[in-house]
Amino acid sequence: MSLKPRINVEFGLTTLVVYDTTCKYDSCANVGGYGTPNELTSTATAATVEITIPDVATPVIVDVFPYLPNSTGVGFEIDLEDLGVTEIVPGEWKFKYSVSFSNDATYEKECWFLNTCPIDKCLAGRVLKTDTCGDSDYDNLTFKLRNLLQGAKEIHCTGDYTKAHKIAIYVYNTCNCDCGC
Repeated sequence: MSLKPRINVEFGLTTLVVYDTTCKYDSCANVGGYGTPNELTSTATAATVEITIPDVATPVIVDVFPYLPNSTGVGFEIDLEDLGVTEIVPGEWKFKYSVSFSNDATYEKECWFLNTCPIDKCLAGRVLKTDTCGDSDYDNLTFKLRNLLQGAKEIHCTGDYTKAHKIAIYVYNTCNCDCGC
């Protein structure tokens, strides 16, 4: 058995939060968790998250130690300044979580997350405006965009991150929240 780090990410419009979801060791339910026979969170000496932002070649490395790792469920908030960007863009984001311990062991986990937060906000705005616009073309496009975004989410789950990213960006670029009425 060995430690198998896991993370989750929650996207906002101006921040994102990284959670260590490795949890505690359990011989039946979580053999890759923290605790005997695996490493303890208290013996961690370093932790970083390497973030590859959509359509940006160079990843950003954020030092999350000593806040992560933990088995309490408390996340680490990363803001625009930490990322060196002016917005949390939609699309596929790649995260590599690395945790080192006092016994010189280092564990890594790479994950992809589809950020749809700004797309969801735009589509919600379109849905609200469909009642006031009364434009069936606008309503039809909103319906199509919502279905396309759902498809992007499902494609993401199959591991085709490039295709999911392309669809999400198409929806984002097509959304245009202002119906002009």
